[in-house]
Amino acid sequence: MKPEKRKVYKVPLYQWIPIIAIADSLFVLISTMIHDPLSSLLAIGVTLAGIPDIGC
Repeated sequence: MKPEKRKVYKVPLYQWIPIIAIADSLFVLISTMIHDPLSSLLAIGVTLAGIPDIGC
């Protein structure tokens, strides 16, 4: 029985897609913090408050 070859999948622009997504996310975060700081800090606080529950 022959060993199977591993299939290689190539994604076009692999390095650039995550970089663009992170840059866009940072833009939205910073823009929201500039225009509505109270709501954005409240949302960040709620998100951080839920982090300890992940392990349960």
